[in-house]
Amino acid sequence: MSGAREETTQKTGRVASRRFSRIAVEGLSVGIAGEGLYAVGVAENISQGGLKLSGLSPRFQANNFLYRAVVSGGGKTFRLVMKPCWKRPSDGQGVEIGFKVIDAPWEWCEFTNPQIPRA
Repeated sequence: MSGAREETTQKTGRVASRRFSRIAVEGLSVGIAGEGLYAVGVAENISQGGLKLSGLSPRFQANNFLYRAVVSGGGKTFRLVMKPCWKRPSDGQGVEIGFKVIDAPWEWCEFTNPQIPRA
């Protein structure tokens, strides 16, 4: 896997192989729909290949279905198709869920990759 890097997670101490670097973000809200549900969460970190959402209701099951999401903030909006990878209770209320991005527009790739020159 080209461009892969290893990263040790602070909470578990496990080494995870990531294809794309994570970027900590603030102010990105995510509306997510699937399983006949609609929920809103906050993106804590993003990459070209995934994102971590927090503030989701514990009722959000995150089964192995595909979800449609609208990520918005800073005057930008992106429509993504995502698949949940993991789920855990958050430090506050709700749950945190890690998603793999299955389908995204090119603008998402530009937004999440600081190496791509901006027009």
